[in-house]
Amino acid sequence: MKRLIFAVLLAALSLAIAVPAVADTKPPKLPPGAVPVQEGEVSEFSCPGGLPLEVVGTGTYYKKSGKEIGTVPGVQVDDDTVQFGPAPKKAAYLVPTYTCRSEADLVVEKTASQTSLTVPGDEFTYTIKLTNLGPSPAENVKLSDLLPHGLIVDLAASTLPPGCYFGIHPNALECGPFFETLGTLEPGESVTVVLAVVTTSRWPGDDWYPYINTAGATTTTFDPDTSNNSDTVVLPVTSVTGAG
Repeated sequence: MKRLIFAVLLAALSLAIAVPAVADTKPPKLPPGAVPVQEGEVSEFSCPGGLPLEVVGTGTYYKKSGKEIGTVPGVQVDDDTVQFGPAPKKAAYLVPTYTCRSEADLVVEKTASQTSLTVPGDEFTYTIKLTNLGPSPAENVKLSDLLPHGLIVDLAASTLPPGCYFGIHPNALECGPFFETLGTLEPGESVTVVLAVVTTSRWPGDDWYPYINTAGATTTTFDPDTSNNSDTVVLPVTSVTGAG
Protein backbone atom coordinates (compact mmCIF):
# COMPACT_ATOMS: atom_id res chain seq x y z
CA MET A 1 0.00 0.00 0.00
CA LYS A 2 2.84 2.37 0.90
CA ARG A 3 4.49 1.63 -2.45
CA LEU A 4 1.26 2.53 -4.28
CA ILE A 5 0.89 5.84 -2.44
CA PHE A 6 4.54 6.67 -3.11
CA ALA A 7 4.10 5.94 -6.84
CA VAL A 8 1.03 8.21 -7.05
CA LEU A 9 2.84 11.07 -5.32
CA LEU A 10 5.85 10.64 -7.56
CA ALA A 11 3.68 10.76 -10.70
CA ALA A 12 1.92 13.92 -9.50
CA LEU A 13 5.25 15.56 -8.74
CA SER A 14 6.59 14.68 -12.19
CA LEU A 15 3.48 16.16 -13.82
CA ALA A 16 3.85 19.40 -11.86
CA ILE A 17 7.47 19.73 -12.96
CA ALA A 18 6.68 18.97 -16.61
CA VAL A 19 3.95 21.63 -16.96
CA PRO A 20 5.59 25.10 -17.17
CA ALA A 21 3.93 28.06 -15.52
CA VAL A 22 1.91 30.27 -17.91
CA ALA A 23 3.44 33.74 -18.13
CA ASP A 24 1.22 36.79 -17.60
CA THR A 25 0.88 38.24 -21.12
CA LYS A 26 -1.54 41.01 -20.16
CA PRO A 27 -0.22 44.25 -21.71
CA PRO A 28 0.62 47.10 -19.35
CA LYS A 29 -1.71 50.06 -18.99
CA LEU A 30 -0.07 52.98 -20.78
CA PRO A 31 -1.26 56.43 -21.88
CA PRO A 32 -2.29 56.86 -25.54
CA GLY A 33 0.55 57.32 -27.99
CA ALA A 34 3.03 55.01 -26.27
CA VAL A 35 5.78 53.63 -28.53
CA PRO A 36 8.26 50.84 -27.69
CA VAL A 37 11.88 51.84 -27.02
CA GLN A 38 15.09 50.27 -25.83
CA GLU A 39 17.56 51.47 -23.21
CA GLY A 40 19.79 54.20 -24.62
CA GLU A 41 17.65 54.73 -27.70
CA VAL A 42 17.12 58.24 -29.05
CA SER A 43 13.66 58.70 -30.58
CA GLU A 44 12.73 61.28 -33.22
CA PHE A 45 9.27 62.40 -34.30
CA SER A 46 8.36 64.67 -37.21
CA CYS A 47 5.22 66.64 -37.94
CA PRO A 48 3.23 65.34 -40.94
CA GLY A 49 3.55 67.14 -44.24
CA GLY A 50 6.49 69.20 -43.05
CA LEU A 51 4.35 71.27 -40.69
CA PRO A 52 6.48 73.19 -38.17
CA LEU A 53 6.56 72.42 -34.48
CA GLU A 54 4.49 74.72 -32.30
CA VAL A 55 5.23 73.15 -28.90
CA VAL A 56 8.31 70.93 -28.42
CA GLY A 57 6.77 69.19 -25.41
CA THR A 58 8.06 66.36 -23.22
CA GLY A 59 8.58 62.60 -23.30
CA THR A 60 7.61 60.21 -20.48
CA TYR A 61 9.33 56.82 -20.16
CA TYR A 62 7.75 53.67 -18.73
CA LYS A 63 9.03 50.24 -17.69
CA LYS A 64 7.81 47.05 -19.32
CA SER A 65 5.39 46.67 -16.44
CA GLY A 66 3.84 50.05 -17.23
CA LYS A 67 5.38 51.80 -14.23
CA GLU A 68 6.47 55.37 -14.98
CA ILE A 69 10.21 56.06 -14.90
CA GLY A 70 10.27 59.79 -15.50
CA THR A 71 9.73 62.70 -17.90
CA VAL A 72 12.33 64.52 -19.99
CA PRO A 73 12.05 67.66 -22.15
CA GLY A 74 12.06 67.31 -25.90
CA VAL A 75 14.80 68.81 -28.05
CA GLN A 76 13.94 70.47 -31.34
CA VAL A 77 16.39 69.31 -34.00
CA ASP A 78 14.65 70.82 -37.02
CA ASP A 79 11.68 73.04 -37.86
CA ASP A 80 9.41 70.00 -37.86
CA THR A 81 11.30 67.41 -35.79
CA VAL A 82 11.60 66.77 -32.03
CA GLN A 83 13.95 64.36 -30.29
CA PHE A 84 13.69 62.47 -26.97
CA GLY A 85 16.36 60.42 -25.24
CA PRO A 86 18.53 58.58 -24.75
CA ALA A 87 16.06 56.26 -23.03
CA PRO A 88 16.95 55.54 -19.38
CA LYS A 89 17.71 52.14 -17.87
CA LYS A 90 14.82 49.63 -17.97
CA ALA A 91 12.81 51.88 -20.31
CA ALA A 92 10.44 49.94 -22.55
CA TYR A 93 7.96 52.60 -23.69
CA LEU A 94 7.95 56.30 -24.48
CA VAL A 95 4.93 58.60 -24.57
CA PRO A 96 5.90 61.73 -26.54
CA THR A 97 3.85 64.92 -26.26
CA TYR A 98 4.46 67.65 -28.82
CA THR A 99 2.28 69.91 -30.94
CA CYS A 100 2.50 70.59 -34.67
CA ARG A 101 1.27 73.94 -35.89
CA SER A 102 -1.86 73.81 -38.02
CA GLU A 103 -1.61 75.64 -41.35
CA ALA A 104 -4.33 76.35 -43.87
CA ASP A 105 -3.64 78.20 -47.12
CA LEU A 106 -6.83 79.98 -48.18
CA VAL A 107 -7.12 81.02 -51.82
CA VAL A 108 -9.73 83.44 -53.17
CA GLU A 109 -10.48 83.50 -56.89
CA LYS A 110 -12.86 86.15 -58.21
CA THR A 111 -14.03 86.33 -61.82
CA ALA A 112 -16.64 88.20 -63.84
CA SER A 113 -18.78 86.84 -66.65
CA GLN A 114 -17.63 89.64 -68.99
CA THR A 115 -14.60 91.83 -69.43
CA SER A 116 -16.24 95.25 -69.80
CA LEU A 117 -19.51 96.95 -68.91
CA THR A 118 -22.20 99.23 -70.26
CA VAL A 119 -23.79 101.75 -67.88
CA PRO A 120 -26.58 101.57 -66.93
CA GLY A 121 -28.54 98.33 -67.30
CA ASP A 122 -25.77 95.81 -68.04
CA GLU A 123 -26.33 92.43 -66.39
CA PHE A 124 -23.45 90.13 -65.46
CA THR A 125 -22.23 87.85 -62.64
CA TYR A 126 -19.36 87.83 -60.17
CA THR A 127 -18.16 84.38 -59.12
CA ILE A 128 -16.13 84.10 -55.93
CA LYS A 129 -14.49 80.78 -55.10
CA LEU A 130 -12.81 80.23 -51.75
CA THR A 131 -10.61 77.12 -51.39
CA ASN A 132 -8.56 75.70 -48.54
CA LEU A 133 -5.34 74.28 -49.98
CA GLY A 134 -4.49 72.80 -46.58
CA PRO A 135 -2.68 70.95 -45.28
CA SER A 136 -4.83 71.54 -42.16
CA PRO A 137 -8.49 72.45 -41.71
CA ALA A 138 -9.15 76.20 -41.78
CA GLU A 139 -11.18 77.22 -38.75
CA ASN A 140 -13.52 80.18 -38.28
CA VAL A 141 -13.45 81.13 -41.96
CA LYS A 142 -14.91 84.43 -43.15
CA LEU A 143 -15.40 85.74 -46.70
CA SER A 144 -16.37 89.31 -47.57
CA ASP A 145 -16.83 91.53 -50.61
CA LEU A 146 -17.92 95.18 -50.67
CA LEU A 147 -19.32 96.02 -54.10
CA PRO A 148 -18.62 99.49 -55.52
CA HIS A 149 -21.30 102.15 -55.93
CA GLY A 150 -23.30 101.70 -59.11
CA LEU A 151 -23.97 97.96 -58.83
CA ILE A 152 -27.21 96.32 -57.70
CA VAL A 153 -27.35 92.63 -56.75
CA ASP A 154 -30.29 90.51 -57.85
CA LEU A 155 -30.55 88.12 -54.88
CA ALA A 156 -33.16 85.92 -56.58
CA ALA A 157 -30.68 85.12 -59.35
CA SER A 158 -27.66 84.82 -57.03
CA THR A 159 -26.22 81.78 -55.24
CA LEU A 160 -25.31 82.24 -51.59
CA PRO A 161 -24.05 79.21 -49.63
CA PRO A 162 -25.21 78.69 -46.03
CA GLY A 163 -23.69 81.34 -43.78
CA CYS A 164 -23.40 83.91 -46.57
CA TYR A 165 -25.58 87.04 -46.62
CA PHE A 166 -25.85 90.11 -48.81
CA GLY A 167 -27.11 93.48 -47.69
CA ILE A 168 -26.72 93.26 -43.92
CA HIS A 169 -24.41 96.19 -44.51
CA PRO A 170 -24.98 98.31 -47.65
CA ASN A 171 -23.81 96.58 -50.85
CA ALA A 172 -21.75 94.06 -48.89
CA LEU A 173 -21.39 90.29 -49.17
CA GLU A 174 -20.57 88.75 -45.78
CA CYS A 175 -19.97 85.06 -45.26
CA GLY A 176 -19.77 84.97 -41.48
CA PRO A 177 -21.15 88.37 -40.42
CA PHE A 178 -20.69 89.75 -36.91
CA PHE A 179 -19.66 86.88 -34.59
CA GLU A 180 -20.60 84.15 -37.09
CA THR A 181 -18.22 82.30 -39.40
CA LEU A 182 -18.45 79.81 -42.24
CA GLY A 183 -17.13 77.29 -39.74
CA THR A 184 -14.33 74.93 -40.70
CA LEU A 185 -13.15 74.44 -44.26
CA GLU A 186 -11.44 71.07 -44.70
CA PRO A 187 -8.32 70.70 -46.90
CA GLY A 188 -9.44 70.74 -50.54
CA GLU A 189 -12.91 72.01 -49.68
CA SER A 190 -14.34 75.03 -51.53
CA VAL A 191 -17.16 77.51 -51.15
CA THR A 192 -18.53 79.32 -54.20
CA VAL A 193 -20.65 82.48 -54.28
CA VAL A 194 -22.35 83.75 -57.45
CA LEU A 195 -23.66 87.32 -57.45
CA ALA A 196 -26.00 88.40 -60.22
CA VAL A 197 -25.31 92.10 -60.76
CA VAL A 198 -26.87 95.00 -62.70
CA THR A 199 -25.10 98.29 -63.42
CA THR A 200 -26.81 101.57 -62.54
CA SER A 201 -26.02 105.22 -63.10
CA ARG A 202 -23.45 106.62 -60.70
CA TRP A 203 -22.60 110.12 -59.62
CA PRO A 204 -22.39 112.63 -62.49
CA GLY A 205 -19.04 112.24 -64.21
CA ASP A 206 -18.33 108.86 -62.56
CA ASP A 207 -20.04 106.63 -65.14
CA TRP A 208 -16.85 106.13 -67.14
CA TYR A 209 -14.77 105.04 -64.16
CA PRO A 210 -13.98 101.29 -64.07
CA TYR A 211 -15.64 99.03 -61.51
CA ILE A 212 -12.91 97.82 -59.14
CA ASN A 213 -13.99 95.08 -56.75
CA THR A 214 -12.06 92.92 -54.25
CA ALA A 215 -13.15 89.83 -52.32
CA GLY A 216 -11.14 88.60 -49.33
CA ALA A 217 -11.10 85.78 -46.77
CA THR A 218 -9.70 85.19 -43.29
CA THR A 219 -9.22 82.26 -40.90
CA THR A 220 -8.06 81.94 -37.31
CA THR A 221 -5.80 79.07 -38.43
CA PHE A 222 -2.28 80.16 -39.36
CA ASP A 223 -2.12 80.94 -43.08
CA PRO A 224 1.41 80.56 -44.52
CA ASP A 225 0.61 82.67 -47.60
CA THR A 226 -1.79 85.59 -47.22
CA SER A 227 -0.98 87.04 -50.65
CA ASN A 228 -3.70 84.85 -52.20
CA ASN A 229 -6.36 85.60 -49.58
CA SER A 230 -7.96 88.21 -51.81
CA ASP A 231 -8.61 88.74 -55.49
CA THR A 232 -9.59 91.84 -57.45
CA VAL A 233 -11.56 92.22 -60.68
CA VAL A 234 -11.38 95.43 -62.73
CA LEU A 235 -14.13 96.01 -65.30
CA PRO A 236 -13.76 99.03 -67.57
CA VAL A 237 -16.83 100.89 -68.81
CA THR A 238 -16.92 100.88 -72.62
CA SER A 239 -20.31 102.48 -73.13
CA VAL A 240 -22.55 104.85 -71.21
CA THR A 241 -26.15 104.84 -72.42
CA GLY A 242 -27.49 108.35 -72.88
CA ALA A 243 -24.07 109.97 -72.61
CA GLY A 244 -23.75 113.06 -74.68
